[in-house]
Amino acid sequence: TDQNKSRRIETLAALCKLFTQNSQRDSLAPYASELAAIADPGSRFKALALYYQAHSFYRSDTAKFFQYTEESIIMCRENNYREILALNFLGLGVKLRTLNRYNRAAAPLIEGLESIKEINSKEADEIRADIFSLLSAIYHNQGNYTQALEYGLEGLRFAEFLNDKSRKVKSYNNLSGVYGEL
Repeated sequence: TDQNKSRRIETLAALCKLFTQNSQRDSLAPYASELAAIADPGSRFKALALYYQAHSFYRSDTAKFFQYTEESIIMCRENNYREILALNFLGLGVKLRTLNRYNRAAAPLIEGLESIKEINSKEADEIRADIFSLLSAIYHNQGNYTQALEYGLEGLRFAEFLNDKSRKVKSYNNLSGVYGEL
């Protein structure tokens, strides 16, 4: 039935989110594939499925990671799925940083912030906290300590607002490195 399909889609999306947050990409892959298979074309869940599929290939196949990310970005732009769009840009920033492409990593992160600038939700604030933290790390790696500090403090502000212990620890760890350099 439609109700069972909706429950299955929501359950798969929740599992995918959990596995992505915990970097359990091997566990993520089958659930992301199933979500992609049953989600309606053009739906929010289809865009999410593409995002999660990209992350299932994060370590194993960079080309597929970029392919699925691009497909999700296109779908998000066509349907105005701004929070998922921001997640995709965050994922791109993380991947580019991992590839030591610091000069290219900041641009998608700034675009991600721009896509959610008018959204007031917990999910958008979580994305903001993560983007600011990553921007701080990128600028720190580049030796731009002033911008690293600015973004790091903004990330901490969101982590504190969310009362998210994990994000607070990440922010303080980031900031300690920046203060050490300063």
